[in-house]
Amino acid sequence: FRHYGPDDGLSMMSLYVGAQDGAGFTWVGGASGLVRYDGLRFRSYGLEEGLPSLLVTDLAVGPDGVLWGTTSRGAFRESRGRFIAFGVDVLPENAINQVAFDASGRFWVTTSAGPFTMVAPDKLELAPDWPGGDALAMLFEPDGSLLISHGRRLLRRAPSHTEFRDVGHDFAEPITAVVRDGSDRLWLRAGGHLWSQRTADSPFEDRSADYLGV
Repeated sequence: FRHYGPDDGLSMMSLYVGAQDGAGFTWVGGASGLVRYDGLRFRSYGLEEGLPSLLVTDLAVGPDGVLWGTTSRGAFRESRGRFIAFGVDVLPENAINQVAFDASGRFWVTTSAGPFTMVAPDKLELAPDWPGGDALAMLFEPDGSLLISHGRRLLRRAPSHTEFRDVGHDFAEPITAVVRDGSDRLWLRAGGHLWSQRTADSPFEDRSADYLGV
């Protein structure tokens, strides 16, 4: 691994998230805005370039290769070297969690008030039929369904439906990550716990002792 720092032109050292866009640029975000690396040099971006806040909380690349993300005060998307802010009026401040795109390429973001989705260009609304409360981790499945954490519960939203249904398992702590591995096994992380599920019909197994040593 090669390490980059101030001697390479990277002045921002508190970095939290990263992504590579469709043009091959590497983007990293943190407490002082965004940095783009083109393979030779670093360039910083902040409020003057259109970011709604300097604290960047998550990044994702859309199906068209464009960079999207969130800050502590709203969301943004890159456009010709600048950023278009949106959602500042509806997303809760300092409580924006994760961003993702569904199978149709629509932008989603989880927050302390629930999941928000794009309903028109640069317009976000709370997802219909959300039961209320925090939404943290989410995963869009290949079939178009959405898995989303709701505290210690995991909810599923079927394709072409608005209802969020509980999967029926009470986890020990709030779920912070939902991923599926190459063997199609579902994994959930929550604080000091780790669970896995082989198939949609099988029970969740606590794998904390196997992988986390607890």
